[in-house]
Amino acid sequence: MYKYIAMVPYYDSIVSIAWGCVVFNYFWICLNALCMIILDVRGHIIIILLGVPVVSGVVCNIRKVRIKHLLLTGNDKLVTPTDCLNRIIAIQQMVKASVHKEDIVLIGIVNLHTLECQNDGCPCKNEVELFDVGTKKFSSRDTGYHKDAIFLKHFVKKLYEDGLTRFADSDLLSVMFASYLFRNMKNLHAAVLELNSAMKKKPSLRCLLYTSPSPRDRQKSRMPSSACKKKKKQK
Repeated sequence: MYKYIAMVPYYDSIVSIAWGCVVFNYFWICLNALCMIILDVRGHIIIILLGVPVVSGVVCNIRKVRIKHLLLTGNDKLVTPTDCLNRIIAIQQMVKASVHKEDIVLIGIVNLHTLECQNDGCPCKNEVELFDVGTKKFSSRDTGYHKDAIFLKHFVKKLYEDGLTRFADSDLLSVMFASYLFRNMKNLHAAVLELNSAMKKKPSLRCLLYTSPSPRDRQKSRMPSSACKKKKKQK
């Protein structure tokens, strides 16, 4: 329980909430069982069943509060790679939602970053040209940063790079960054390089990445080579 309150485990919200619900509800059931033994009171099953949704709601609220705290925390003050990844994914989700509706928190994060940033190579500097491979356009720089879709893509990319600078040994950050480079930045070469970096940090990833068949492999015939030769001769 303390681990969940102190730092939200797992970057995926569904997995994180499910894990928290299991832990907290287990504690809730054990507490009720202990009270039933000590106080010799009946009807605790009803209390347990009524308390499960309440406990689950508390878990969801704890995660929300923790994520809000991470959004207001600078990269240099983050403790674990999971915290860093939770922060980046939360910002990434806000960027995706900002296409339909402006997010005040996102505006604040971007504006605070631009005010405090001293890195000349950062996307927030007007001297840096930003190009989007998907739309094949450059950032016009004539709108607010929070409205510039191309800038926001590069901004999230910079967050991943800063996270990997701080947590250089994190294979999870590298894998997620590679996924972002491939899906959002359309940069296959950089994604492959980042995956290679992740495999160097954790060699067991090589099995996961290379053992599953690709869609092209599934389309190919599984017929043995000798059978294929016989079939060709018959034709």
